[in-house]
Amino acid sequence: MAPPKVRTSQLAFVACFAFVGLGLPDAVLGVAWPSIAESISQPLHRIGWLVSISFLSYLAGTLSASRSVSQLGLAGLLLASSLAMVGVLTGVSLTHHWTLLLLLAAISGYAGGSIDAAMNAFASEHFSATWINWMHGCWGIGASLGPCLMTTLLVLEVSWRTVYQILSLFLLTVCVALFATRHHWTMQDRDERGEGPSQGIGVAIRDGRVRWMCLLYWTYTAVEATTGYLGYSYLTTERAYSVATAGYAVSGFWGMLTIGRLLMGPLLAWLSWKRVLRIHAGLAVIASALVVSGSWVDHLDLIGTVLLGFALAPIFPTWIAKTPGYVGSLKSQSAIGLQIGSAAIGVATFPLFVGQMAHLVCGEVFPWSLLVCSVAFAAIQERPMRV
Repeated sequence: MAPPKVRTSQLAFVACFAFVGLGLPDAVLGVAWPSIAESISQPLHRIGWLVSISFLSYLAGTLSASRSVSQLGLAGLLLASSLAMVGVLTGVSLTHHWTLLLLLAAISGYAGGSIDAAMNAFASEHFSATWINWMHGCWGIGASLGPCLMTTLLVLEVSWRTVYQILSLFLLTVCVALFATRHHWTMQDRDERGEGPSQGIGVAIRDGRVRWMCLLYWTYTAVEATTGYLGYSYLTTERAYSVATAGYAVSGFWGMLTIGRLLMGPLLAWLSWKRVLRIHAGLAVIASALVVSGSWVDHLDLIGTVLLGFALAPIFPTWIAKTPGYVGSLKSQSAIGLQIGSAAIGVATFPLFVGQMAHLVCGEVFPWSLLVCSVAFAAIQERPMRV
């Protein structure tokens, strides 16, 4: 086992570095997709298929991470998955075929889910809560920088393929960092310590409170994923904003999501968490309404997009923290797993649904879907707050 100083310094920094790398490709696709679609002769609405395949594979990666760790070891899984991500980003930069792009999306999702689950499991045993919060904040930093980098280079008329090659080089540095610390990434099996969830997923899913929380996470993630992945295409094609304006608006969405989480984390220690969640849910409804209103008043949609990121910021992590108090400690671990799975399903399904409906009906399906789902999760979260 690694000495404490190595665990809490080198490994924590490497984990944060790795989560920046995870966030970079996650959010960059929304800005890159119009250029990718044009270069491989695909309609814009097909991004929904990429997102769905990627996140369904991500879900599979998270569910199989424990078995993979037992087979490869934690260091082996992290290195193999990170190298797979490097290969995916390089492959995307070179491909001219839609089918290959779908395959790469599946590999990317599985590798990303494996890293996410394995790194979080290790962090829960070895890192402080502060480090874990910063680790997740680093994902947001990557998610913010990715669209910003893509937008800036597209404005400078640099090919989107070059941007993906730059991202692959960054992920390669993550692989080097993981390899250099590989002997310290060890995790004792939970069964050997006599631990594990008190009640399994089969018991938890039969609890109406757990199913209600899964619904909350699905509707929340529907708003976040749809804005992040379809917002750029909507702003450029339906609202006729420039590449720079739309790209920076989406970067602002991810940036405010990150800043909001970093700021609200310590503030929740002395503010009423129920009041905070109600205020932010209300802000999400207002922000979504501003996106809708952009068709009548110029630039309100841009303001709404950025504000929506700040509005959503504390909702996901705060409900993770409050789940044990709502469903009970015996079911909490399984419940949280199901909630994260529901979030992944939301990411996989809702952008696809909205993209297809926008293609078949009209582009204004996008902002109205944000408004409907924002109202939905604001109403849904009231039930567990009463307990």
